[in-house]
Amino acid sequence: MMKLVLAAALALGANAGCDSLNCFDGAGLEAKYDEGVERAAVVNGEHFAQGKAAGLALTHTDGERDGERDGYDAGFSAGYHGAEGYAAGYADAYDDGATEGSFDPNACAAGGADGYAAGSSDGYGDAYSDGHADGYSSGYAAGGSDGAAACDAPWLAFLNPDCFLPPDALVRLRALAQAAGGALVGADLVDADGRRDPAARRRDPDFAAMLRDVRRARLAIAPDPAQALQPVPAISGALMLLPRAAFARLGAFDPGYRLHVEDLDLCRRARLAGIQVACANDVQVVHLRGVSSRGRRLFVEWHKHRGLWRYFRRFEAGVRPRWQRAAVALAIWLHFPLALLRRG
Repeated sequence: MMKLVLAAALALGANAGCDSLNCFDGAGLEAKYDEGVERAAVVNGEHFAQGKAAGLALTHTDGERDGERDGYDAGFSAGYHGAEGYAAGYADAYDDGATEGSFDPNACAAGGADGYAAGSSDGYGDAYSDGHADGYSSGYAAGGSDGAAACDAPWLAFLNPDCFLPPDALVRLRALAQAAGGALVGADLVDADGRRDPAARRRDPDFAAMLRDVRRARLAIAPDPAQALQPVPAISGALMLLPRAAFARLGAFDPGYRLHVEDLDLCRRARLAGIQVACANDVQVVHLRGVSSRGRRLFVEWHKHRGLWRYFRRFEAGVRPRWQRAAVALAIWLHFPLALLRRG
């Protein structure tokens, strides 16, 4: 039916003596049409000239700035709302969308300083929300454990929000941990100036030894450049990676630690369970130490010293005489106000 109507219209035009579809009556209607065509051509020409002038005025710096902004916006939006999760989107934004899979898709980044979960590359939603909410109410250890429980990835990575990972960091850590039979591993942490974080490789605290010699309070172990994966008693909780099965076997973090010392506790329990603890000396990660707890001096120091006392009672108090237990308690809580003054 459509074809018949169109054919009839063309036939009527031909009978009227028209030689094209632009066929009016040669009077006012046709004149208005022609006037509109001419005016549109003039306006389009002006707009083209303006656009061309604006384009020629742009510099390489303008393009780079706009490209970075567009890349950030697109990457952030895709990461926040998309299936890859916040962590992947965040990395993509800073790399102009070029670092797809900055976080190993098999690693679940759960937990973070002061109860912030770093989110999971397997899904931003439940793991982040549960860890974040529980972290504020119950602390880092509880938040990290709940964040891990909210995802089902076979590997877990606990990450402070003030850590900045190279794109392949988690993939490399996982490969080293697998080669070591499912170890609990950390990275070579450095600050913004490249100075090594002494917490990346540590001895167990020995509180009775500290009473005899205060220098024993220094727990740092020097890196061994000959070892890509250096076994140590303890690593930093700023970045820890281990198999989910090992984390479950250890019973997760002890929620009795609200802030600090939960990493020392987990490492010691891991070794007692036959799980190797080691630092990946070839995987360097920037850790802006203390940023996540800045401005809360009393809160941080209170829970740090409370954590030290809990650790002592769990691992050492049972083999120390009563007078040493009392002396350690006195030393820890006398150190608390001194630490406040030093940080102030």
